Amino acid sequence: MKFKLTGLQRIHLNEDDWWKDSQKKIAKMLQQEHKEIWAREESPWTGEKWKELTPLYKEKKENKFPGQPILRATGTMQDKMKIVANRDGTFNVQTTKYGAAHQFGTDKLPQRAWVGIPEVAMPKIGDIVLGKIFKRSKK
Repeated sequence: MKFKLTGLQRIHLNEDDWWKDSQKKIAKMLQQEHKEIWAREESPWTGEKWKELTPLYKEKKENKFPGQPILRATGTMQDKMKIVANRDGTFNVQTTKYGAAHQFGTDKLPQRAWVGIPEVAMPKIGDIVLGKIFKRSKK
């Protein structure tokens, strides 16, 4: 999966590494934001609650993984999810195949979007970028 923040990488100051530094901070912040979104069991894009598990699967899951939320059984999907910043302004989401199946849905699995850039992160992204720009312009 890949998403892109457009426009920001076109701002050039004396040194190009402000964007690389910003991307690393943005990726780290998004990683943390996702943990909070997963706890609320909602889409990062819309805030819509994830679809419930089927009653049969819910019962099986509760027996095998008691107390775990909708998209967590062993924890592998979330624990292995990583947001990686690329030089071209994109961010790759590294996850399991199961994670991609939930993100987009399949013919047997309803879509439960669990990664993306949440609305609440946008001001934080702006703060990170502006902080780097102002820091660079003072040098």
